[in-house]
Amino acid sequence: MTFLRRGALLLLLFTALNAQAADMNVLSYYAVGNSLDGQPVIDRVNVLRFFPVFAMKDRVTEVEVTVYVGGRIYTRRADKLEEARYWEVLLPTFELGQAIQRLEVEMRFELKAIDQERADAIRQAEETKKDKVHKDFARLIKTINYAFEQKYALTSSQTDRLRRAWEDGPKEYDLKFDELLPPSARNDASEKATLDSLVTLRSTALRDYSPALTQIDSLRTDFELRLYTDLSRSLSDTLYAGPGVRPSDLVVNYENGSARILYRNYKTALRQMPALDPAEQRGIFRVRYVPFPIAGRKSRSDLTLVNPFDPSSPAVFEIGLAFGNQIVPGDDFVLPGFSFRRFGIAIGITEKLFASDAEIIALALTYDFNSYGSLGAGANFAQDEVHGYGSLGVNKKAFEALLSGLVSIFQ
Repeated sequence: MTFLRRGALLLLLFTALNAQAADMNVLSYYAVGNSLDGQPVIDRVNVLRFFPVFAMKDRVTEVEVTVYVGGRIYTRRADKLEEARYWEVLLPTFELGQAIQRLEVEMRFELKAIDQERADAIRQAEETKKDKVHKDFARLIKTINYAFEQKYALTSSQTDRLRRAWEDGPKEYDLKFDELLPPSARNDASEKATLDSLVTLRSTALRDYSPALTQIDSLRTDFELRLYTDLSRSLSDTLYAGPGVRPSDLVVNYENGSARILYRNYKTALRQMPALDPAEQRGIFRVRYVPFPIAGRKSRSDLTLVNPFDPSSPAVFEIGLAFGNQIVPGDDFVLPGFSFRRFGIAIGITEKLFASDAEIIALALTYDFNSYGSLGAGANFAQDEVHGYGSLGVNKKAFEALLSGLVSIFQ
């Protein structure tokens, strides 16, 4: 259990050096560049700030963010902050190594006054034309009904039955004519022709009424299509709305004067920025446990593997400072597989710290092969002698998992 006690002491040191882990971590998504700055971290509250393009920020009314993490999908509404400079939303909790797969932001906004005026003009012109069609049709039907009512006391319904019979054919029309009108109306050829023309006019008016309205709707659709094309051209202009917008990502609602844009960020670079342990933020000191150090010591000068399970072996950990910055400045920049920015300097010490009988006090050049582990090579300067030193450093969270596993084994 000596090894576990050393681990507990080391964890206390980790906690002291990484007290900032409870702070909020901010990722910024800029519409103007369709880019994401920052990287999610574990053990922190992660928030996303969406920055609309400056020319549209005062017209934005609502923002909804959808984040894809692994096989899960999170959709949440954002809050407007800093006088609409940006919209902020709480991101889901990330586990070590998880990354954002895709990011979508649906932004609802009001149309420009000039665009709304054009849409209103289209609707007004449509209503004016429809109103004229309605009035002309009603006036004609009223005239026909008046003629039949004044001379033959026929109601509008009876007159319309004549019209339907005329449309069904001569035989049906003659039968209905004889049923509703007196014999004098048939015997007088001139009067019969007048009545036939009124019935025919009624039929023609009804036949042309619906197509006339359809034609007006079609004209409105053509006008709206032109207006939509103009809006699409301006709103999908990468110099205006940002490169993440396509014409298919635009929806316009002319009735309430609003529109929606869907910003999509599907860049594969997102998946190469996994959630990090806050302790792994480059540019600050980070602590790593070295479970299997290889070192030369005064008691044995050749390089040997220090067995961590031997009660007499020291527990070694490294305090290092890297040259680069693991929190990448944007999703267009991800450190390649090999980078000089992954190199750093670390001091290897034991729980005896700088006591005169400490067996390992090393200075090493390190290389972080990922966010959770590093390789080191240098020299051990303990007890006034110089010997070789090599290490495999382990992330704090990985070390905690190791301790947890060891405890379960020995219980």
